[in-house]
Parts: sequence; C-alpha cells; structure tokens
Amino acid sequence: MTRRVALEKDITEQREHLRDWEKKLQDGQKRLVDGQRFLNEREDRVNDLDRVLKKKEEELEEARNMIEATKSSLKNKEDDINTRLRALASKEKVGCFQMLL
Repeated sequence: MTRRVALEKDITEQREHLRDWEKKLQDGQKRLVDGQRFLNEREDRVNDLDRVLKKKEEELEEARNMIEATKSSLKNKEDDINTRLRALASKEKVGCFQMLL
C-alpha cells in the first residue's frame, strides 16, 4: 500500500506541476497577445501619422508651386511695367526733342 500511496502522491505532484506550467503558459500567451495588440495599435498610429505627414507634404508642395507661379507672374508683370516705362521715357525724350526743334 505504501508504494501505491507514493505513486498517487507522485502523480498528484506531477498534475500540480502541469497545472502550474499550464498557468504560466497561459499567462505568457496573454502577455504575448497584449504585446501584439499594443504593437498593432502603435503601428496603426504610426501609419496614421505617416498619412498625415504625406498629406502635409503634398499640401506644402502645392503651396510651393503656387508661390512659384505667383512669383513668375509677378516677374512677368514687373518686366512688362519696366518695358512700358522705358517706352514711355523714350517717347518723352522724343517729345521733348521735337519741342526743342
């Protein structure tokens, strides 16, 4: 009977050990799931921020293009005004010269 009691005690200890091991395994799996969820959430936030950044970069590029177009237009207008001023100054010189004659 002693041998049977010892065997039952050993089996009981092994079951307890397996239950402890299973609980540790489940706890580890839960931590892994929580960690994966955290990583997924973080990745989603990073992806959202990346989309916002790309949109801002596109908006900035559009603004730069508009500024360049406006700058070019203003340069053309300035050139036109300078051309007209030279033409007017030339006409004035001719007019003053003719008045002297």
